[in-house]
Amino acid sequence: MGVALVQLNRVDEAYPFFVRAAQDEPNDPVARLNIGAYLQQHGRTADAIQQYELALDLGAEPGMRAATYANLGLAYSELGDYGKARSSFQQSLRLNPGQPGPWQGLALISQKQGNPEEAIPYFARSVELQPSAQGYLQLASLLAQTNHRAEAFAAYQQAVRMDPSLIESQPAGQKPTGQH
Repeated sequence: MGVALVQLNRVDEAYPFFVRAAQDEPNDPVARLNIGAYLQQHGRTADAIQQYELALDLGAEPGMRAATYANLGLAYSELGDYGKARSSFQQSLRLNPGQPGPWQGLALISQKQGNPEEAIPYFARSVELQPSAQGYLQLASLLAQTNHRAEAFAAYQQAVRMDPSLIESQPAGQKPTGQH
């Protein structure tokens, strides 16, 4: 019932069902993952981490473990613990390399730690797995920042192809040029 309510975007109504599921089945990692996600969305990041770690301790199939590690990476990022965040994202990708979120998480950590060159392949992989105009725009910005002008221009063009309104939304001087 809780999952159905989440799909209807009624997350607050779903939470009691997740708690009840955890009470009825204390060894259910899915209930712990769902409780953790709810807590994280409501600003209770440390409590969410406890639920994610409990879900991992309880075991589960690899896809669920990958999702749990991805959420754990986001939670640690929110707390500024980039070492644990990076490790969690990497563990998630070992289990399921086809998820865009952990790749983007690694890119953002690299950027925050002042390592834009390291962020580029992570961001590129994220956009490859889940193309979006905003993703290509972020990749273009990162490529331009690191003097990869031709690649930045190509990424910007892809973003504009996906969402032509981006042309108007860019401040003057922020649009990548085709000059090398």
